[in-house]
Amino acid sequence: MTTFWTNSDIFENFEPDLVVKSPGRINLIGEHTDYHQGWVFPGAIQLSINLAFQKNPFSNQIRIYSASQKEQKVLSLDNFIDEQGWVKYLSGVLEACRQKDLYLNGMDIIIDGDLPIGAGLSSSSSLTCGFLLGLDALFQWNLTKEEMIKMASSAEYQMGLQGGLMDQTAILYGKKDHLILLDNQTEEKIFIEAALDNHELILFDSKVTHELVASNYNQRRMESESVPSLLSNIYPGVLSLRDVTTEMLEKNKTILPDIPFQRAAFVVEENRRVLMSVSALQNKDFELLGRLMYESHEGLKDKYEVSCAELDLLVDATKDLKEVKGARMMGGGFGVCTINLVEKSSSEKVIEKVSNAYLKATKIEAGVYQVQLSDAAEVTWFKR
Repeated sequence: MTTFWTNSDIFENFEPDLVVKSPGRINLIGEHTDYHQGWVFPGAIQLSINLAFQKNPFSNQIRIYSASQKEQKVLSLDNFIDEQGWVKYLSGVLEACRQKDLYLNGMDIIIDGDLPIGAGLSSSSSLTCGFLLGLDALFQWNLTKEEMIKMASSAEYQMGLQGGLMDQTAILYGKKDHLILLDNQTEEKIFIEAALDNHELILFDSKVTHELVASNYNQRRMESESVPSLLSNIYPGVLSLRDVTTEMLEKNKTILPDIPFQRAAFVVEENRRVLMSVSALQNKDFELLGRLMYESHEGLKDKYEVSCAELDLLVDATKDLKEVKGARMMGGGFGVCTINLVEKSSSEKVIEKVSNAYLKATKIEAGVYQVQLSDAAEVTWFKR
């Protein structure tokens, strides 16, 4: 059997003790709601990162080779907190393990896969979750998924991006042909069958990536989080935007600064759209689902202001195509992918038309990913 590590000459006599497959994720709808204790609607996808682990108990080092980066890194178990680049996500996981006094030893790791890096499919969360899942299996810690979600999230938080727990939850709880209605207030997860019938989900990658940390992502969070504290003087039960209604915002519009008001209005409306989308999907009302996706994009563009010209071009290119039920930017924003609900029989036509329109307008060739909902991260192979 040919495996991704078979022909590797990076580490001599490499024979893994276990292999982990860690998927990427999509989010059908519900952006910037997770850190406001709202609802999101993500799922794991078939594109994944694979990690092969081999113990090296006589070493005080963790040697890691990334095939996609064509780069080898070496982490010392004595000091791994000052690393930069992609390996910093792994050093963040190791720091989270150290803080929990979890036993570690030397090892060699080879990383490969077909999940695009930097395409907005949560490759960083896929990497941290897959790494942590492999360590848990390798050293038999028996961590719960909830513990791993919080540890992986803390590792990414060290990179400066103040996101929520959606990505890690989708990756560690994903279920084939299902999306997850995740309540970030109660952490309840409801699996919703995504019976798309004659439709499929297609992602268009703008190939534009504006660094989230440097692009006011955290500023948006700070602006929107200022609203609950202002309203709590009037409504004592308001602890987050999850507790705020459109009526509350409109009634108190004069006491709220314009920009925080806009940010909060988007979040409140987006929460409503998530719940409506679940109902639309269950009722197979794809016209309504598509309209909600378009509404989500308009809100992200005009009220939360996290879109960009390239994402808007990709969405606008679908609006005259009846075969596209809905489209919107996906993820934190400032670039990367749009997610599109498309009639299967017209997928090739839609891909051609949108790709050509985008190329003509930007001189950039968009990436295209036809995604299927998949199972969660898992150990796929153990050495016997």
